[in-house]
Order: sequence, then C-alpha cells, then structure tokens
Amino acid sequence: TPSIKGPKTKKQKKNTPYILFIGQLAFATTADGLFNHIQHKIGKDERTGKELITPETLKVRLLTDSKKKDRSRGMAFVETNDPELS
Repeated sequence: TPSIKGPKTKKQKKNTPYILFIGQLAFATTADGLFNHIQHKIGKDERTGKELITPETLKVRLLTDSKKKDRSRGMAFVETNDPELS
C-alpha cells in the first residue's frame, strides 16, 4: 500500500552548534573574562554597529578544578550556532 504523506514543508534549518576548544588558559581565567576577551577581539558589525558577540550568540564552558571550584583547569569550550563566528 502506498504511504500517505502530509503537505510538503520547507526543510527547517538545523541549528548545529559549532564548538571550539581553547587550551593553555591561565588558571585564573574566568568564563566572564574569556567571554569579554572574545567579544572585544571580534568587535562590532561594521554595517550596523551592533555587538556580534552576545550571551545569546556565544556560550563559554570553562572547565574547573574538581577540588577548587573557583580555579580553571586551563581549558574551555566555546559554543556558537553562527558559522561566521567560528
């Protein structure tokens, strides 16, 4: 028997995250400090003047020491859904 398909819809764009690994960070590095550094280095959109890096466009996951929660392990993962930022 033939299968019945519903109405055709546009393919939805997948939001595949782009994950970057950053190593060799100082143990004193914080997630906020790393976020601010990336935001400063990438800057603003030349046409609109808007910040390209916001908490909605970039997520920083800093790996911390299991014994000392306030100390970085010197590594982080930075995640974005925008391929132009990766």
